[in-house]
Amino acid sequence: MSWVKTLPGRSWKEHIIRLEKNYGIQGTCGKAADLGLGSLWFTFFDPDGVKQLLSISKELEVAGAVLVSTPAGEAKVPSRKPPRMHENIFHP
Repeated sequence: MSWVKTLPGRSWKEHIIRLEKNYGIQGTCGKAADLGLGSLWFTFFDPDGVKQLLSISKELEVAGAVLVSTPAGEAKVPSRKPPRMHENIFHP
């Protein structure tokens, strides 16, 4: 079971719609990788400024920006700690 906390001031429906947009962006980045392209997903920006710059209608919401291009070099995978396993059991 997983729990999702809604964003302040947003309904569950708005939250689900936002998640669906994110899944679409992840799919775009994954397809770019399949094609040998690099991608970068921006989510922290000024949505109103982007709408004005790109002449996007005020009725639309900008969920993110994805840059896609030929990578400059081989991607480096950061080192990670080995996973730790634990038992998730509630004991009253």
